[in-house]
Amino acid sequence: MPNHDSTAFGLVGKMSLGDIDISDDEKTLWVINTFDKKLYELPIGSPATKPTTKIAHTLPDPGCTNGVFRPWAVKFWRGKVYVGGVCTAENGGTAANLKAYIYSFTPNDANPNNFTEVYNFPLNYPRGFASISSTTDKTSANWKPWIAKWSDITNPAPGAATYGQTICPQPILSDIEFDVDGSIIVGFMDRAGHQLGNANFSPDPTDSDVYEGTSAGDILRIGLNANGTYTLENNATVNGVTTGGANQSPAQGPNGGEFYWQDMYKKSTNKNYPDGTSVGGGGHQEISLGGLALLPGKNEVAETVFDPLDEFRAGGVRWFSNTTGQAPRAYQIFGTDGGASTQNPATFGKANGLGDLELLCANQPIEVGNRIWNDLDKDGIQDAGEPSLTGVTVELWKVGGTSSVATTTTDNTTGEYYFTGLDPNTDYEIRIPNVNG
Repeated sequence: MPNHDSTAFGLVGKMSLGDIDISDDEKTLWVINTFDKKLYELPIGSPATKPTTKIAHTLPDPGCTNGVFRPWAVKFWRGKVYVGGVCTAENGGTAANLKAYIYSFTPNDANPNNFTEVYNFPLNYPRGFASISSTTDKTSANWKPWIAKWSDITNPAPGAATYGQTICPQPILSDIEFDVDGSIIVGFMDRAGHQLGNANFSPDPTDSDVYEGTSAGDILRIGLNANGTYTLENNATVNGVTTGGANQSPAQGPNGGEFYWQDMYKKSTNKNYPDGTSVGGGGHQEISLGGLALLPGKNEVAETVFDPLDEFRAGGVRWFSNTTGQAPRAYQIFGTDGGASTQNPATFGKANGLGDLELLCANQPIEVGNRIWNDLDKDGIQDAGEPSLTGVTVELWKVGGTSSVATTTTDNTTGEYYFTGLDPNTDYEIRIPNVNG
């Protein structure tokens, strides 16, 4: 149901937790506390247990102009923890004061706060329209400073944006992914999506109107150069690769074009998004919700979005090519809320109705196996020409067990044997019974 919550409005992104990631060995959780602006290390072990200790790592202050550094994103990659945040310009600043920062942290270092700046870039680059109903009725998605009060929503005022929506894009660097070439992909969620909701009241308890919040997040690519430095996408170009987002009209993305240029929804008669056409008629040119996932080798990144297919006020996922910037497919998780007269606040509509994405892949089966051969020179090394021993019985035992858990025989040609489907975190041993000589 709609609610008035004046206290929570200004605290979004400033209290509670941001992103959470797990180390590659699955023994440590890394968590951002947005209140004290620290990275927390929570040892959970493997198999996981409730953490009994926590280690706080103080993030550096980049020296924001007219604002505060607000961290959110966390990514564990190749032995390091990467943290992302923004300078908010919330203290009377302008869009020129908005800036994104990425830091790296090395676990188990003697210095508990050993953060190193990886990259930073301004956020006052041109963006598309958050909402379009006609050639004359459209609302910009350009990032704005963080706001604290409902009355700070201006140009347009609440309910006065396109389609009567409420739009006030405020950047949160919400997610970080790394491509196989070391390039960084960053997701931005729109803070206003959490502040506004869908068909919700304003924080003013005397205001009985309901408002439709519309997010305008983003996705950007930062290329890794040969010398180890990074460069932000420039007019849809990264490391010499240019996508179909170059020279967009209106200008969208750093220097006018977006690398991942199909982060948009088009209101059209055929409603066939994702496709290769530009936004025409009504729609949204920035539909990102800021949650990312990347499976190495797939050459694409998945992102949470609103209106992923043809329904509006819906939520789901789009996959973007890391070479063409196109969105070849999408998946809708929740559907339209039924229209303006029957909006269902439970779905969050075009606001932030989805969080982060995580990949869930089946574990590879654990296998033990080898080859049994006749070690003619008794040096313990499989030398060329030493013959296989076929038909030999081989047993698998758990260390400390009282009987074998599996038995097989070596192959009649190669002398090979294998045991599959073993339990994780278990010690096994191989035994060959009744062998003399």
